[in-house]
Amino acid sequence: ELEAAGLKFIMGDGYYAFVDCTPYIEAGGLKDSEDLLTYLGEEYGVAIVAGVYFSPAGANWIRFSYALPPETTEKAVRRFVEGLRSLRKG
Repeated sequence: ELEAAGLKFIMGDGYYAFVDCTPYIEAGGLKDSEDLLTYLGEEYGVAIVAGVYFSPAGANWIRFSYALPPETTEKAVRRFVEGLRSLRKG
């Protein structure tokens, strides 16, 4: 799903994907991934972890967990991507 959406991400053998959200943060006029966390939670019901909480280098990155059942994760990823795309339309 992330690849199909054209997102830049890092994913290994764990249960997290780290996603670069720079184009969406900039398009939405957001300060950083914490602002994105708030936006996606309030408007799309999606929970992410802001990369800025880990270090300044992660300011535009988010951590997305895919530890839930695949069908739940698929729906969440689609909602996440929908939320990101809405920032480019605004």
